[in-house]
Amino acid sequence: MVLNAFFKKCSVGKVKNVKPNLNIPIPEIFISSDRGQWGKQSEFSDDELIYNLVRIDPTVGDKGLMGNEIIQYNINRNDLGILDNYEIVGYNTGYEFVRRLILSFENSRWIDPLKEQRLLGKDNYPLKTVEEMWRSGVPKYE
Repeated sequence: MVLNAFFKKCSVGKVKNVKPNLNIPIPEIFISSDRGQWGKQSEFSDDELIYNLVRIDPTVGDKGLMGNEIIQYNINRNDLGILDNYEIVGYNTGYEFVRRLILSFENSRWIDPLKEQRLLGKDNYPLKTVEEMWRSGVPKYE
């Protein structure tokens, strides 16, 4: 509902005669919190938290924190290759998805502010509250 209203307000026109790419592979590798720290994250400072690359079989789905195969333990949070190529699992809300859409559209590249904030320890993007989102044009539903 939010995205439909957002696109209706923001679209300039329709692109015609375009064939979609239906052969986009489903990602299998994701960034995930470490299972050893699960339920105890408040006991660690941000720089002590461990994140791993995990494999989620698209035919089976996410097995949760305890069931996904760890591909790489304790990833380097400053590795832009990892940040730019893998999604972090288990935290997004509708608010964050809309925030990502707006920031990505405004900056002409895919941006995930919460992932960067969790992994790098800083939020480089000023849009932080629902009120700011409404002021920037996101429809308000009551």
